Amino acid sequence: MNNPAFRLFIAASFFLFLGHSTSFSQQLTSAPIQGHTTSSSFKLWLMTQNTDQVRLKLMEGDKVVKAKSIDVSAVSFWKDHAPITVEFDRLKPATSYQVSVALDGEEMAERYEFSTFQEGSKDEYSFSVGSCALLVTGGWKLLWRDKTKIFRSLAQTDTDFMLWLGDNVYLLLGEWEKADRMQKKFTKVRTEPAINDFLRTRPNYATWDDHDYGPDNSDGAFDNRDATLANFQSFWPNPDFGTADTKGVFSHFRYQDSEFFLLDGRYHRVAEGFQTMLGDAQMEWLKEKLKDSEATFKFIVNGSQVTNLASDHECLAQYPQYEELMGFLRDEKITGVVMMSGDRHFTELLRTDRDDLYPIYEFTNSPLMSPVRKKVGKSDDPEFGNPQRVSGTLITERNFGSVTIGGSSDDRSCTFRSFDQNGKQLWEQTIYARDLDF
Repeated sequence: MNNPAFRLFIAASFFLFLGHSTSFSQQLTSAPIQGHTTSSSFKLWLMTQNTDQVRLKLMEGDKVVKAKSIDVSAVSFWKDHAPITVEFDRLKPATSYQVSVALDGEEMAERYEFSTFQEGSKDEYSFSVGSCALLVTGGWKLLWRDKTKIFRSLAQTDTDFMLWLGDNVYLLLGEWEKADRMQKKFTKVRTEPAINDFLRTRPNYATWDDHDYGPDNSDGAFDNRDATLANFQSFWPNPDFGTADTKGVFSHFRYQDSEFFLLDGRYHRVAEGFQTMLGDAQMEWLKEKLKDSEATFKFIVNGSQVTNLASDHECLAQYPQYEELMGFLRDEKITGVVMMSGDRHFTELLRTDRDDLYPIYEFTNSPLMSPVRKKVGKSDDPEFGNPQRVSGTLITERNFGSVTIGGSSDDRSCTFRSFDQNGKQLWEQTIYARDLDF
């Protein structure tokens, strides 16, 4: 058609559409989740796309308490996504706040609610644990049955926070070698509705293992480790990442009368000859933190197992640092230590008895969505009938766990539980602080 007026109408409509679609593409691709939290502060993480500026308002009722603006125009991430971490401090204890989000000056209708923790003692509290969350993305989903319903069960379990034990994201098929492929994987996982919906239900803490870090069983020789470290830091609102002098994802936080020491078993590992898993600087950091701790329970959290003497898989017990750590606990009379780990694609509670040290328990919880290692329950496996394993705690199906601290002030207890993907409890075991003493 040669009608000039019609051609002008088509051109105007096209440019109006372009303008509308550009505005519409500015979006919050991952709603805010809560990270490290205290009685007076919390960190929030969110992700936007095609946005130059994000403004967050923290509100108590109709009153704006604090506001922060973040310029994300310079963020270079996969397809213009921008992962953002913001910390709000000087807040009231045990108080709920609403957060509003504005993208390039346009405020979104939905408000999000987050709370600070209670100050002082709490008779009972709990946290969830899990590891090995293999989410298949892209065309591979056609070959992989959806396993995300376990996160709906997790969301229905009432705990104070979630502790991710590693392999929280699986980098596959060389994704660890290229920044855009790595960023794409983390973005796809974080925008998966079932996972994001669960993340929004409570504060989250995470350490990593080999599949968040690089190739299978990789160590400090992995040449792209700084890129994967930067990627992990972009997606988890942890208390810290390493120290000013030592890189890594290790960090430390306290909740009520427990303290948590999140280790990095990858960045400093020298696997050849089993030289070191943590490196000297991180080991010294751990020792100093343990010496300073007055917590009833001290949870040492590592992606790989720590105490499994029967394992031919990756485990701190294969390294000289295992005896160094056990000797330190004995010599310095550090009480209340409990180990936590993931990685193994099965769940178990281990108990290590030593003549010169109280029994060391290790709760290994795995997997959330990854394939299950059923062989460990068969007689031809080297870990079949492991004498360290507490009877009845071996689980060879997808599962998650919880840990509950309770009891009176002078007789505190720690109860481990495992749940199947439907939320049905599989077992529980209770230990007491009085038995983790000299």
